[in-house]
This record gives sequence, C-alpha cells and structure tokens, in this order.
Amino acid sequence: MLLGAPFLIAIIRYNQGHINEGNSVVNNMRRLFYVLFLLLFATSLASAQDDLPQPPDLSVGLVPVRTVGLITADPFDTEAAWTPWLVNGGTLALESGRYHARLEANGIAVALHAAALDNMVIEVEMTPLAGGQQTAYILLCRADGDNPATSDQFIITATGQASINNQVYGDASALLNSAQPNRITAVCVDEYLALYINGRLFLETEDTTLTTGVGGLMVFAGDARADVLFDNFRLWYAERGEAPAATPTRTPAPEATAAVASLEQLTVYDSEPETAMAELHALGLLGKEYAPAFSTQGALNIGDGNWFTPLGRTLPASHFVLSAELNFTPGDINQTERCTLAARVQTDDVGQVQQQIEVGFTNDGSLIAMETRSGDELATLERAAIGLDLTRPHHLLALVLDERLTVYVDGERILHNITVSAATGHYGVVLVGRGEDARCEARNIWAYHALPFQVGRCEAVAWQSVNRRSGAGTDFRITGALPPGQNEPVTGLAIAADGSRWVQLEDGDFVAETVVWTVGECDALPPVP
Repeated sequence: MLLGAPFLIAIIRYNQGHINEGNSVVNNMRRLFYVLFLLLFATSLASAQDDLPQPPDLSVGLVPVRTVGLITADPFDTEAAWTPWLVNGGTLALESGRYHARLEANGIAVALHAAALDNMVIEVEMTPLAGGQQTAYILLCRADGDNPATSDQFIITATGQASINNQVYGDASALLNSAQPNRITAVCVDEYLALYINGRLFLETEDTTLTTGVGGLMVFAGDARADVLFDNFRLWYAERGEAPAATPTRTPAPEATAAVASLEQLTVYDSEPETAMAELHALGLLGKEYAPAFSTQGALNIGDGNWFTPLGRTLPASHFVLSAELNFTPGDINQTERCTLAARVQTDDVGQVQQQIEVGFTNDGSLIAMETRSGDELATLERAAIGLDLTRPHHLLALVLDERLTVYVDGERILHNITVSAATGHYGVVLVGRGEDARCEARNIWAYHALPFQVGRCEAVAWQSVNRRSGAGTDFRITGALPPGQNEPVTGLAIAADGSRWVQLEDGDFVAETVVWTVGECDALPPVP
C-alpha cells in the first residue's frame, strides 16, 4: 500500500468535495462502487510493488551499497531500450523472452541500455551454452555509448575465471552453474567496483577512471563459437550505504603508553600515518625525506583461489613504508593459506604478476616474507612462527630500503634486514585461499615513499616515468626516460624561458623539477646558464 494509499486518499478527498450532496440511493451506490474500485486499484499497486525484483544484499563488502531506485527491469520482451552491435559474424536477438547471442570465433556482441548513470547496480541472469578457452561474458558499467570498450568491465570466462577491469582475478568455477542461469551482479558506486556471482560477493576493487555512462552486455567469442542467453536484466540507481563500524584500534596498556620507542618496539605504529612516519624517522630508520604515496580504507579478498587486489598502481616505488591492519580468516587449516600485503608488484601485458614482495600471515599463525621472481619462481625469504591469534586483526608495517626488508607486527620487530631483489612496482593485497570461507581483509592501508640518498649530494627521484631532455624546457629533444624510484645525482638548477625550473642530472640531461623529488643537500644547487 506504500504507493497506492496516498494516491487513494487524494482521490477520495477530491470526490468527497464534488459528489452531489443528495443522499439518493444511486449516488450512494456510485460512491461505494468508486471507493471499492480505488481500493482494488491501490491493492494492485501494492502487489506490483511487492513483485518488483529485489537487489542482492550489497552491505557485505568493504563499501556498503544500497539501491535507491529501480531504473529498469527488462525481461527482454522488446529491443526498444537496447543498442546492439555485432562484429565478425553472429546473431544477437530476442528469442522466447531472452537475449540470445550466437557468435562465430573472434566474434563480438555488444548491447547497451539507454539509461546513463554515474552510480549503478546491474544484474542479469546469464546462461552459458557454448564457448572456448578465451570466451568471455561481460557486464559493462559506465560504458561510452559510442565506444563500449571504454567501460568498467565485469568479466566471466567460459572456463570460470572472473575479473574486474583485469585488475582483480579469481577462479569462480565453483560458484557458476553450467548450462543453467547464473545471477551476475555488477556494482559501480563512485570508485568502488564489486562483482557478485549468484548472490555471493566475489571480487572488489577501486577504479577512478570512469564516472558516468550506460550499462550493457558484451560477449567475446575468442577462439571458439560462443552461445549464451541473457534474461531479466535489472538496473538500479545506487549510492553508498552506511559505513561499517571502524575496526577498533588496539589501546596500549598504560605502561606501554609511557614506554619509549625503540628499534625493536614501536609505540605509535597504529596512529595516523604522519605520526608513525615521524617515529620511524626519530629512530633513525628513515631519512628526513619521505612523502605519502597513497592511503585507502581497505581491500577484501574472499574464497577458494588465488586473489590479488592492486593498490597504488600509478605510484610505483622501490623504497617504501607499507602499513595495514590485516584480518585473516582461514578457509582450510589442512592446506597452507596466506593473507599478505604486496609491494614492488610488476605485471605483464595481461595483468599476470611477474615480480613482487609479499609480507603477511599464514593460516598457522606465522609471519611470512616471500618474493616472486620472473613470474613463476616463488621464494620464501623468511618465516617466523610467532603464534598469532587469527581470531583478531593484527597490524603489519613493512619497511624496504636499499634492498633490505624489515617487518613489524603489532609494533614488535619480527624480521630485520632481510635481503630482497632490486625492483620497482606498485602495491596490493593477496589471498591464497584453499576453502570458500577464506577471507583476507586489509584495513587502513597506507604507503609512503622513502627516499634514500647519499650524504653530501643532491638526488632526483621520480614517482613515475618522466622525460629526460637535452635542455631546460619542453622545446628541447627527449633523450630518454627517468624510471620511477631511481635516484639520479643532480648537479645544477636551470630556469627555462617560460620561468619553469629544471634540474640538471649528472649526465647533462634535464628533468622538470615539478615531476621529481629532490632529496639530500639540494638547497645550494649551482645555477645552470
């Protein structure tokens, strides 16, 4: 009656003021008939409201989401709301109330819905009938109506692999029904993206690239013929729900509060990042030159499989401090599982990790430090059996300087000066789960670039690849690139014709001062004519 009752009351009040005041039997009967009609109409509205499709529970992720309005519930009985494309042969058509895509090898089918939104939840029932190793079924969010490839993409392959924007991956085969309908839900709210499969949260990530666009469906056949049915497409407008309660911060015992920090025991490791970094500097673990890289509320990986959530992808670093609170729920105590922070992550063209450092916890309560080299080689650098209580979260802080790794757990130094390979890369959160209940949740994640330098000289460090030029200004020839995280000696400072400032490197090349950090003794650089 939520929709019907207000409408009903307004109509009755209107008619009460306009029906003849006579008390004839005819007028009374007419009035009674009209009221009964309105009651039936209101009841049908309420029933229709009850029959509206309900969204899944979207409150279980790192960013709770709620739907605030159903834009469309399309049973595919008309193509009016859709704009279809076909590439390389095949058909995309309504058949028996379902959208049916049949594609030849390497074929592509795209169907975009007319409604453009900034924040949305999309749901569709997908029934895969045929496909090959490369076949992918994709929900599109915030798609460009003229170029659907520009979109947030929620990908499920015919082999059961799932991905969001090729950033986070997982094996979803255990959740998917073969040749039966699967309810696939894509969430796009602000920078938060999430994929649900048959009502279960499967992947989460963040991406700020796109802000608005249309929803849609895509099928890529790949190496074989593809055949898939879509039914019951639903599109909601959505917004952030109430934020989850903050993870409680451990309150030190009174004697710990008064304790003096030492190299073996930090005291403000779980405070604000600036405070924690100041303590590391005061202890001599860092020089005076450091700068924030990124911070984020959290990341969550769930389930049986190998999961990776990338962080700080545009801010690669070689020397850093990385901190988070990890809450690890094992899924299978009989097989080795781990929940880790990753750094110096390097990936290939298809997003597969080629090199990274991992620091975190195993399901037997140990601290582990690992390194992936050359894609396949996974080496355990150190393992410390510290008997962690995994029923509660633990704070992890990792420091890498000059190819040496130091790790603190809940403020206590556990690993010190572990040798790691020289590399530069971004960050992430890793779960290797061997049970469907495995869960790796990282909260209050932050990283700082730590900038080591040689005493007595000035050095430039780029946070991303920047151009080296033959002179001071963008009119000069590009001679190469200064890679991120690499310290280059600086010999002078030049002022370009437009007033911009450029530092001269030891080999005579110049880089713009605005795209590098200068560290060390840089206050009295000689001017370059």
